[in-house]
Amino acid sequence: MSKSLLLLYLFVGSQMLAKAQLFTGAQNFLQPSGLLNAIDQNQQQLNPAASCPKAQKGFYFYASVPLQISNLNGAFFSCFYSQNRWAIYHEFSGVFHPAGQYFQTAHALAFAPYPGLHIGLGLQVQLFTQPNYYGNLLVASARLGCQYELKKRQHLALVLQDIGRVAQQQISIEHLLELDERLSFAQGLSWNPQFKPNLYLTLTQKLSQAKIQFTCGLFPQSYAFSVALTQHKHFTWMIGQRWQSAHGLCFQIGLNLH
Repeated sequence: MSKSLLLLYLFVGSQMLAKAQLFTGAQNFLQPSGLLNAIDQNQQQLNPAASCPKAQKGFYFYASVPLQISNLNGAFFSCFYSQNRWAIYHEFSGVFHPAGQYFQTAHALAFAPYPGLHIGLGLQVQLFTQPNYYGNLLVASARLGCQYELKKRQHLALVLQDIGRVAQQQISIEHLLELDERLSFAQGLSWNPQFKPNLYLTLTQKLSQAKIQFTCGLFPQSYAFSVALTQHKHFTWMIGQRWQSAHGLCFQIGLNLH
């Protein structure tokens, strides 16, 4: 019974506050994990301003499969490219189930007025289709973000999410500290004023040809673990798993071409 209600919340996108909160959590649950700060790779899927000077262009593909919800799958494709002080990002993603589908296209533009500061604006359009129950629903929203280098090896990010959607708009803040060239620690929160803030801690360890990342979150309780393996300097494979108290366990696999 609980799984059926979750699917209903996931695809309908109701304007009721409780349903909006559950839908947002499920949507983020299926997306690739990452940070609001970009220190070694582009992170504009979470922060429109988080472009990395070390990454000039690239393509990402991810697939997600929750284990406790049968016949539910998620797919995510994005690309980015930068020139001078500008970085452009495009994303296409979807959640698929026999009862209904969800599609999203998102686009972002980042600008660096001077070294250490990035400002970005993102727009996204979402389509929910559930013809057997409610038909189609098309919604649009915006994101505004910035990333600032406080001092060497310390970064601060601020994002306003889902601007224009009262039930889901939230503010996200993250502080990242590079302990050394291989180890970094991030702490942050995402908060919709109508609900409890979502707090999280992330630890990232870089190896010679791999990167390990672990995130632990509260409200709701969750964790994400991923391993990225780089081959031939231009191919990076990612495997990982996520768990959230409301949705259970999810496995992810991804490919990055850069």
